[in-house]
Amino acid sequence: MAVLDRFGVKKFFKTKPGSVNFYAAWNTTRTINTNGEDTVDPRLQVTCNANPLRIGGGMAQWVEPQSSARMYVNRGSATSQWLNTEQTIYIFNPSETPSRSYQLRFRANHHGADNMPYDKVGDVSCGFGNYLIKFGENLGDNLVTIEEEYIHGMYKRHIKDVTFTMPQEKWIGLKGICRNTDATHIRLTGYVNLNVSSQENWRKIIEFTFHPGETDSDITQATFDSELSGGGGDDRIPICLTGTPVGDGIVQSTRAGMISKKIFNRPGYWNWFRVENCENFKMKYYTVREIMPKNPFNPAII
Repeated sequence: MAVLDRFGVKKFFKTKPGSVNFYAAWNTTRTINTNGEDTVDPRLQVTCNANPLRIGGGMAQWVEPQSSARMYVNRGSATSQWLNTEQTIYIFNPSETPSRSYQLRFRANHHGADNMPYDKVGDVSCGFGNYLIKFGENLGDNLVTIEEEYIHGMYKRHIKDVTFTMPQEKWIGLKGICRNTDATHIRLTGYVNLNVSSQENWRKIIEFTFHPGETDSDITQATFDSELSGGGGDDRIPICLTGTPVGDGIVQSTRAGMISKKIFNRPGYWNWFRVENCENFKMKYYTVREIMPKNPFNPAII
């Protein structure tokens, strides 16, 4: 029998004792503007276009058109961060204005709402980007993919792709789990529930284990030199190597140094959800739980 959270949604891994967890409190009517925080639970913060995130009746909605909308959840302070987590959300994608991408992101130290935690100048982030599960990239591409954003704007794309058609005009569940399997390996797993009338309908759709050095080739010498000289557009590397704050130490002065930091097995400030090109887009049951990374309720899912 499934073990359920307070929303009645299946939990895959046991909750870490003494953990800090996030359960969306979306019954009270209110709005959150871009770079703003929730008045009920300020750990939830938003970046979006001019139109706000609208909350009430147990749901959150981006009603007006958004080119890129994001909900960030922090653990409560910059010194108290997320490590092994299970992130879950239900979404309703309308057929008249279908969105093209839905992304669960983990361990992010790149800037989120109000440019926290490591922003220095404009769009520059001095922390690890995130591990992400992306459901769709362009409208109709029918893919779910695992990717890594090493620092803000420097991605390893399509590390693993699986064919997947995103349903419309119905509630579905998306779940991602990011966990350290040992000192040097991180496993990212995505699940979907396409018939939420039963919690037994969750199925694993994608999984990838990050190994030291496996994705090194994406940071070529040319890419590194371009970023070092400001060719990336944001002067990310030189800005992050000088002054304060210096971020989490991901950014290094040499390509070899960058590669040596490629596996990020430490805690990060944000877990977050991103949706591209949305309108009348509904969400509910959003949760971030800290988990025991080797203690699933069903050992068969390891």
